[in-house]
Amino acid sequence: IAILGKGGAGKTSLALQYAYKALKGKVYDAIFWVWSDTKSSLVKGYKKILDALGISSEGLRVRGDDIIGLVKEHLPKFGKCLIIYDDVSDPVFLEEKVPQGIHSLCTSRCNQGWENCRLNLNVFSSEDSIRYFLNITGLQDSDDNKKIARELADELGHLPLALSHAAHYIRLEEGENVSTHSFRKGIITEMGVSGI
Repeated sequence: IAILGKGGAGKTSLALQYAYKALKGKVYDAIFWVWSDTKSSLVKGYKKILDALGISSEGLRVRGDDIIGLVKEHLPKFGKCLIIYDDVSDPVFLEEKVPQGIHSLCTSRCNQGWENCRLNLNVFSSEDSIRYFLNITGLQDSDDNKKIARELADELGHLPLALSHAAHYIRLEEGENVSTHSFRKGIITEMGVSGI
């Protein structure tokens, strides 16, 4: 499965949520997270998998392709496993690098060429951005607050990750007593958003 979308759309957050629920539900014998933006980061992640399996690559003069081969050889024997490949540049990158018989989940900004199941994440709609923002901050559902939330969401491109950070920052700074005035002041002075 590939979770696709632009940066900040929530791909990694969704993969993390899936991993958490799978771990809690004991769906897999092991779950591994591998940063996969380059071959060296993939190999580094695979070395950690080998360490977790008790297969040491230390002391050996092992090349990246050898590390990949060891993971492909040994991981399927370990049981039902999931590898989350985070930030894969494109689907071709993983060819010949994924062990057979395991489950894999990929996140990628590239939405071309994925043959398997794919889930495209988009930014929030304007209405979803406003609803999400007001819910997290605890602000009242008033026309003035909606206007401010819409302007902030527009400024942040309706990206779920950016909206989450902004909303939680405001909630953290203002606590339970978030007001329209403090909301507006915080956005302008602390976050540098203009025009609000």
